[in-house]
Amino acid sequence: MTNEEISRQITRYLNGELSDAEEDQLWIEFLKDQDRFRQFETELNLYDLFHNKGFNPQDEFTDSPENDSNNRHWGPYYAAAAIVLLIFGFYSYFYAVPEAEDLAVAEIELSNMLGGDVYRSDDSETGALGQEINRAIATALDGDFRTAQEILDRLDRSELTDRQQLRVNYNMGVLAYNMEEYQEAAGYFSQLHSADQTPGYIRESARWYQANAYLKLGQPERAVPLLQTLLESNAIYSEQAQTVLTRLETGIHP
Repeated sequence: MTNEEISRQITRYLNGELSDAEEDQLWIEFLKDQDRFRQFETELNLYDLFHNKGFNPQDEFTDSPENDSNNRHWGPYYAAAAIVLLIFGFYSYFYAVPEAEDLAVAEIELSNMLGGDVYRSDDSETGALGQEINRAIATALDGDFRTAQEILDRLDRSELTDRQQLRVNYNMGVLAYNMEEYQEAAGYFSQLHSADQTPGYIRESARWYQANAYLKLGQPERAVPLLQTLLESNAIYSEQAQTVLTRLETGIHP
């Protein structure tokens, strides 16, 4: 449904004009889109105010006989202004939620980056790739995120083992997050927690950081399922996930 159709259906719902099937469809739309449910709650509050509590914004401008002609002219405009202010007030009062990005971690500790394996064997190529992963980490620790990212990007185009690819993706995600490239970070972390070969603790970390990337992007609706999974699995980030979910639900700022 378009927003105009939703608004029309809400009005019909409040007037008792919808069939059972139409009501069910309307509630499905509310469940799919939180903004539409908020619109419904606002219109419901306004409907109650005007129809059940006898509020009439024109009353203030019709009591004085000497101003009757002016009031008839300006009354509708005052009424419209009052309605706009009421709608703004309802949204401000009922939906004063924190900015999603304020709930995310500011940056990821570089100590969480995953080092490469350096083998003392005849497999010199594997050892060299591991050294390059470690060189990227050392470069990041020196504060040169862009060069570290370039090193990992070259490795990403190389022939890597699953273990090496896991480390490259994770470290690329960390760097992208700290460089405020949150969409890219979410993509790297998504690859990790959805891969069967990823160890459990890395999968949980990747899920947590992906959720934070979505919060930084102002997309809490994409972060919530990841946070709920962490909470339900009693993961290492369960407590942090619970805190963020509670603040999103209650509108409490950190």
